[in-house]
Amino acid sequence: MMNHVVVAGATPDFSLSAYYTNTSGAEVNTIIVTGQNGFTGQVNLTLSYTPGFYASFSTYVSLNSTLTATSAYLFTNSNGPGNYTVVVTGTQGSLSHSISIHYNIRPSGSPWFLIDSTYGLTGPWDILAGSSSVGSIIVKSLNGFAGNVDLQVTSFPPGIVPTLDHASVAVQPSTPGVTGLNLTVPGTVPAGYYTVVVSGSNGSISRVTYLDVVVTSGFALKANPTTVTIPQGGQASFTVTLSSLGLWTGSTGLTATCPSGFTCSFDPSSLTLTDPALTAQSALTLTTSSTTLPGSYGVLISDIGANPNPSDFQPTSVSVVVTGADFTVSVDPISLTFAPGVARTQQATINLASVDGFTGYVNTTITLSPATSTSPTISPTFERLQVNSTGPASFELTVSVSQTTALGPYDINIESATSMPGGVLSHGAYLKATVGPDINITASPANLIVHQGAAAISTITFHSLNGFAGGLMLEAAPLSVLPPNPTIDFTPTYPILVAGGTNTTTMTVIATSLTGLGKYHITVSASTTVQVGFGWVGEGIPMTITVEGPVTGPDFTIIAPQPSNGYLSFGSSAATTVTVTSVDSFTGPVTLQAQSYGLNGSSDPSTVTLTSSGSATSTLNITTLMPYQVDGYPLWWPWSGQGSLRLIVANATGFAHWVWINMTVTPFRLVPSPNRLNMIIGQSSNSIITATAYGGFNYTVTMSVSSPRSGPTVALSRTMLNFSTTTGPLLFNATISLPSTTTPGDYTVNITATYRDPKSSWFCTDCGYSLLNYTTPIRVHVAAPSSPPPSSSPAGIFGLQPIEFYTIITAIAVAVLGSVGYVMIRGRRVRHSPTC
Repeated sequence: MMNHVVVAGATPDFSLSAYYTNTSGAEVNTIIVTGQNGFTGQVNLTLSYTPGFYASFSTYVSLNSTLTATSAYLFTNSNGPGNYTVVVTGTQGSLSHSISIHYNIRPSGSPWFLIDSTYGLTGPWDILAGSSSVGSIIVKSLNGFAGNVDLQVTSFPPGIVPTLDHASVAVQPSTPGVTGLNLTVPGTVPAGYYTVVVSGSNGSISRVTYLDVVVTSGFALKANPTTVTIPQGGQASFTVTLSSLGLWTGSTGLTATCPSGFTCSFDPSSLTLTDPALTAQSALTLTTSSTTLPGSYGVLISDIGANPNPSDFQPTSVSVVVTGADFTVSVDPISLTFAPGVARTQQATINLASVDGFTGYVNTTITLSPATSTSPTISPTFERLQVNSTGPASFELTVSVSQTTALGPYDINIESATSMPGGVLSHGAYLKATVGPDINITASPANLIVHQGAAAISTITFHSLNGFAGGLMLEAAPLSVLPPNPTIDFTPTYPILVAGGTNTTTMTVIATSLTGLGKYHITVSASTTVQVGFGWVGEGIPMTITVEGPVTGPDFTIIAPQPSNGYLSFGSSAATTVTVTSVDSFTGPVTLQAQSYGLNGSSDPSTVTLTSSGSATSTLNITTLMPYQVDGYPLWWPWSGQGSLRLIVANATGFAHWVWINMTVTPFRLVPSPNRLNMIIGQSSNSIITATAYGGFNYTVTMSVSSPRSGPTVALSRTMLNFSTTTGPLLFNATISLPSTTTPGDYTVNITATYRDPKSSWFCTDCGYSLLNYTTPIRVHVAAPSSPPPSSSPAGIFGLQPIEFYTIITAIAVAVLGSVGYVMIRGRRVRHSPTC
């Protein structure tokens, strides 16, 4: 149940709203009574309705400080078809509010339609004040209904701003009409229950559906800074800011998960908001002792005893890195691979190094898992070494296998610990020993520097060992030391190795202006579904990512305009020119790499060299991914919809920038002929449009036209194309006319084919293939009647197409000069044999 938000100075009141539901097969309406501004007490409910219609429900509801909204079922029935209205009135003292509910009862079996909002919101039904949500409204045919349905949408009580992408949709018995629904909740709207009413009409036929929406409120806590580094015995201060979400006002206490060895205090310990437009702040002080163990600590900052209790709350957290006398442990190499059935011994070096002047004895324990009679043997299993600042201490770990050692991946855990005044300080390392097929991983570079607002890339190379073959699932973790973290992804995401082969992927790291500064220690892991003995093959490689502030030295920029026509069909291509420009004397070669997110790309050239203050260009060629094949049958929908590629431009150190190219990929294409027309005002001309389907697409598309106002008018010979009727292309005419009011100049007429899949909208409003558009332009040059068209035009000569013009000229020339035996055609002399 919602907690009520009290707005200072506002009068206690209540509101009525309703929504449609279905209970035990019976259609009912739920009436919601919502208190506002501290309203309490009993609300008396009365009904009035059209004769011949019956309605009943509870006669009153009660609200109090904890129950700020309640509901009652409204049951209805009628004597027969017709239009009916039920008015629900709520009163308490001088307060009175009413809501009207309209019913259109149709004869049994008569054509009608249904407005479906079951999957109307892509987000939850709860919407935070100050935000928005989007979804779909589907209008379905009942009993053979066909026609246009006009839609309207309103909010009760007022506050939510609903809009529809289309005010009217076409409905056919086999093709529902679909429109987008957008719900915007301004930050000034009080929290509570609201009803969004969607009504549709076609002449005397009407239908209504209701969306129950809950507007929530609360508050957010933000800390600044989010990460600090302090020495043992040091102190760190953070500013914690309280801000309202959705008009919340009130008070809350503050609490923090204080780690061992810390003291945490807030000043003040509680915050109050009297105006939702304002913020309140508290100072959080974290103090460490001289014996606090070095390491990274996370502190969660939350609320305690908030009044009123928020329905939406966003806590915050900070990270504290404590420095002091410490040590590190590492192993080299991090993986060992043994051929099956071959006795062999290999060694790895375990290194212990002092940090910040650490001196002392460190105990190291080594364990192998699983440990059975057929497992490898390790030696030693325990080692005690003195570590000091003069240099690292190390020892050799021996791993041996025999001819009978069982196949499988074995984990060797290395745990090093020492006693400190504040407790036991421990660090660990990890070694994997695989008997049988395996993989080896290398990274270049293995240590990346990425600047806020920029990117960095590393090439990860995978090698097949002992005949391994299979796909690799990649992950980079952990990334929680200094949140917010940089983003990491891989291209390709699933590299495949053949036995004895190698493959690569590009790891791209992106830091925004908010990414936490500092060094991230991660492991890039490759897991597989290839089982060897008792386990699955998998390996990892350690890497570091250092996030620094924005670039202040030599740099470069990328400009890659979106292709002029933002639509691609299967098998087609587009191109754009990429310009890379030096900034602050950046020099040297940079490589252009296209990463596929639904589009393929290649750059020519793939490497350009920048000089100080210079620029270089490359052509980015863009192609679509081809449809899936299942049993030889192409599936067009997996790669239809929004397609993207990310163009990464990087130098040899991995320093990079990126730009996105986005296009709509469709399984159908429109090609106009001609695609350019030179016309005179008052003239009409035709362009033949060839529509072709790809990838097994055999559905119907609707055609539409957009043209500038006071410009050409366009008439299409066909407004719907059904690709299921033919395996070849479909042709239709676009007749372009120039009214006398047309102003001379250049115009663009856009012809659009639209496919909308109603089935996908029922269960997947985010599916890229549920709504597809392909638009092709026709350029029209308009001249005044006294102005000849441009001589370079390939069409429109004396109002004739070029082939018609030259055919007539040729015929005249032949008639006049045929007896001479020579004809001049388009500047070429052709000799004819004399005729008798």
